[in-house]
Amino acid sequence: MEKNKVVGIIVALAIVVGLVIGGIILLGPQKKVLKVFHAGSLTVPFESVEDKFEADNPNIDVQLEAAGSVQCVTKITEVGEVADVLASADWKLIPSMPSEYQDYYIKFAVNRMVLAYTNQSKYKDTITASNFYDILSNSDLKWGFSDPNLDPCGYRSLMVLQLAELKYGDSNILEDLVLEHSDITVNTDGTNYNITTPDPLGIDTDSNLVIREKSVDLVTLLKEGGLDYAFEYQSVAEQHDLEFVQLDTAIDLSDANLDLTYARVKVIKTSGVSTGKSITYGITVPKNANNPSLGAQFIEYVINEEGKEIFTNLGQPPLDPCITNDVTLLPSNLQPYCVSES
Repeated sequence: MEKNKVVGIIVALAIVVGLVIGGIILLGPQKKVLKVFHAGSLTVPFESVEDKFEADNPNIDVQLEAAGSVQCVTKITEVGEVADVLASADWKLIPSMPSEYQDYYIKFAVNRMVLAYTNQSKYKDTITASNFYDILSNSDLKWGFSDPNLDPCGYRSLMVLQLAELKYGDSNILEDLVLEHSDITVNTDGTNYNITTPDPLGIDTDSNLVIREKSVDLVTLLKEGGLDYAFEYQSVAEQHDLEFVQLDTAIDLSDANLDLTYARVKVIKTSGVSTGKSITYGITVPKNANNPSLGAQFIEYVINEEGKEIFTNLGQPPLDPCITNDVTLLPSNLQPYCVSES
């Protein structure tokens, strides 16, 4: 009896071991995770890059995490989360990080601000680049932008409205559209303008102004009819088949030749000061990344010729060549695509 019992135990153990080994074989090796923190406005092109990267590297699981660019940075520097790639809608957020988290940035794409809407939006047949601020003042519609404390598109929306005052000679645009309905304030010396965005923003919920965490969150509201107009990047509007008002280059933050004009407006956020400048995206591998070589490989997929084609086809002009603070600081696989700042 004892002998039979021992034999039974051995057989049972053999079966268990066999099942475990068989399961491991069926499941295959564990995929390595590549974590990418990125601006919400990069979601569509980065999904295309992810598809290409994973097809070429089936042992890698790319995990994209979209958020406002300020949030992406904060997750790394304050919350303690780790990413293998950081891509920001404002390249300046990268060198503003403490040195233990970054030593290089790559400027890789540009964009411009537009006012997006749908064919259901009120006053869609009368809105233009020169009267948009009058249209937005109508109380029977809803309009919005993203949280300026979390998302570059949000603080750039405020810059657009302040620059519109200068362009169109109307000193009440920002006051009428935003300041009257929030705790956001502006101070000026007559030449330069400092907009302060407290936390919370103190938005009047009875007004026609709507704020969401990141700009792409407003896309759903537009499409569902909960919003008539929203400040967005042109690439986001095109990717989601939205109509949009093409704003004057004097206010849409698209022209590097106008950076001195854009710089007349600063937004003082809870996380620091952002100065008006033409829109340029930045990317890096944080110094505390778990998989820095994989991060650099993913970035190559973003900035190589196929990556540039993805961005071009999705309405976001890539930079060619890309621009970096110092080519010698870059991983060797990225150096051929970049030149140092002049």
